[in-house]
Amino acid sequence: MAARLRTGITQLIVEFKLRTQRRKNDPVYIKDTIPFNKTVLRTREKQFYLGIQRIMLCLALMLGLFTAGRKTAILRLQYKHLRLSLQRNPHGGPPVLSIDIEPEYIKELLGTKALNTFSFPEIIYGVSLVSSPYVSIMGLLLHANAFKANIKSIDDLRRLFVMHGCQQLELPLKKEMDDYYLFCKVEETDGEPRVIRDQPMTDGVFYGAIKSISFIMGLLNVFFYHQFRYRMKKLLDKTGWVSDSECNLIMNHADTSTFLKHYRTRNHTQMQQVVFGLEADQRWDRALNSFNRNKDKRCPRFLDDTEKAFVESELELQEVIRELELLQDNYEQNPVTELASELAQAQSRVLNTRKRLRYKLLAQIRREFGPKQAVIGINEQLDGTILQEDDAAEEDLLDDDMPLQQVRLVEGLTTVPTVWTLEGEWQRRNVGVEVIVLYCDFQEGGPFRGRQKRKRNASNNDTHKKAVKRSNNVDNDKLSIAKKKHEQDQKHIKTAETLNLLSMRQEVLLASESSQTFSAQAFEGSNL
Repeated sequence: MAARLRTGITQLIVEFKLRTQRRKNDPVYIKDTIPFNKTVLRTREKQFYLGIQRIMLCLALMLGLFTAGRKTAILRLQYKHLRLSLQRNPHGGPPVLSIDIEPEYIKELLGTKALNTFSFPEIIYGVSLVSSPYVSIMGLLLHANAFKANIKSIDDLRRLFVMHGCQQLELPLKKEMDDYYLFCKVEETDGEPRVIRDQPMTDGVFYGAIKSISFIMGLLNVFFYHQFRYRMKKLLDKTGWVSDSECNLIMNHADTSTFLKHYRTRNHTQMQQVVFGLEADQRWDRALNSFNRNKDKRCPRFLDDTEKAFVESELELQEVIRELELLQDNYEQNPVTELASELAQAQSRVLNTRKRLRYKLLAQIRREFGPKQAVIGINEQLDGTILQEDDAAEEDLLDDDMPLQQVRLVEGLTTVPTVWTLEGEWQRRNVGVEVIVLYCDFQEGGPFRGRQKRKRNASNNDTHKKAVKRSNNVDNDKLSIAKKKHEQDQKHIKTAETLNLLSMRQEVLLASESSQTFSAQAFEGSNL
């Protein structure tokens, strides 16, 4: 059976010209995830039905980052898998919020596995709210009114304390909400979006959103969830205080060989340091292994009309279209049930073939874009037609068309600490939770249908024009002023010429009328 399976796989690889090597296992670090989540929160090129979907997407990425869990285990988290409590602070001070997560839907083979529990006591100082799971989880739970006690806001939680003689104060959730999903389904019914908490978010919705955000960020390859696991094992190895057995327990691996075979990054960046006896350079290692390495926001995200027309001329697509047209002719002459079923299948084959060929062409264009753009950029740099841009030029500016509710959400979650006190940090986090609760019910209008209108990415010509404009601002201003004045002068001249023509025409008409009158009088005089 295994031999036949391998033979079949080999035939498929040869038939469809598939790659024989596995895809690169580039890890994802927290410095990569924060910009990704910021893009999720602020982009207007991707819309959802409700604002809660943006929050859930960010939280799913954060929990994958901190637990190294598989996608299914995270997306199937239910309220019964959460345990919230206020813990007495071992370092002294006010009690600390702690969230325990026990993913249940893990990969099982030949029986069940013991479950891992991940405890996250709240880290207060200096942590970005974009990467804070406590803020997002508390926002979602408060929005669902999930606490059994009368906790209606984060301020109510801050007023609580641990009783004398106790180590913790549990914050139980409502029992009837045990089967509610933390990452629930959102769908539109009768034109109204609604949250279906007893159904999970589907893999298709999650992958579609991640793919869109990856393309908006300019990533060459679509981000995938297992990249968190590639990173976590590497970080655990380098801590020095986490043993191999504990690493295998966290990753749900039987032994270390699984990591070495499937997870270990195969891009080795520290060989020079080893040979020369230098210290390891972690920054270079992360930079060269990061999935952001090929990031370029100019990379095309859609096919243009010419490229779509090229797909339509493909022989494979033309063949299935001819089959569809033949079946349509036969069905018009003989509309029977069997032909109707075959016709539906033929229509599906045409749609699937067109979609697959377009996807293949877009992937090819995206792969070839980097080298082509590099050659163009190098030549322009050597010619001096473009100038070097400052890395700080890419500012986190809010879009002009961003609604007020989304502006408040982005500002509330991206604010930086201004007062390094416990009360100041609590206030910053309280604001973050409040804006999440308010934004969950905001209706964004639903996903775009087809290719949406979007701001044109900076192309080669745009970059060249910007560089010229930066280097010749004064000349361009003078030129634009002179051009505007010239256009106004031309407009005035045309107006004057039009008036002159009208006046001349009137004079000709008057002259002709007077001449006709004089001729009539002369004719009457001659008759007399």
